[in-house]
Amino acid sequence: MIFTALIGIILPNDKFKGYINLCLGLILILMVLKPLSDFLNTNVSADDLFQGEDQPVNIGGAQAYSGIQDSMMQESLNRQARAQMEGMCADAGYSLAAVNVKANADYTALLELDLTVRKIDAGARPFIYIEPPASEESKEIKTLKNTLSEVYNMSPDNIHISETE
Repeated sequence: MIFTALIGIILPNDKFKGYINLCLGLILILMVLKPLSDFLNTNVSADDLFQGEDQPVNIGGAQAYSGIQDSMMQESLNRQARAQMEGMCADAGYSLAAVNVKANADYTALLELDLTVRKIDAGARPFIYIEPPASEESKEIKTLKNTLSEVYNMSPDNIHISETE
């Protein structure tokens, strides 16, 4: 603080006084933080406080970044698939409830589709409803599966469609 006052006295012009006070104030803050960081066993340095925008900030390493990137890619893939498949499901008499797409590691090819669909006229069922066996697929589900298989150039065995109410 004495050094700051001395610099203020030495300067003949008040033009740069604000800038000098700012710089010397930051240096003073660093001088106060250094003993505190040593006491708290944290490493605070001038490089950490004045890191430029061109320098990368490590937020958890390459694995954390890769995990965030993969989850964003998967979410984007599911959103795009939902937008594309809603029309195909509507043509087959279903509304799309959920979709999950599995792709290869570099997201260039689809490996598997998991869809949950709801029959559009589900409210028109009779009072007593007998659930068909799980191993048998309805004609509409088979048609939808074949359509998706042709559009996405996948085997129908890799397309899983479950029906919900």
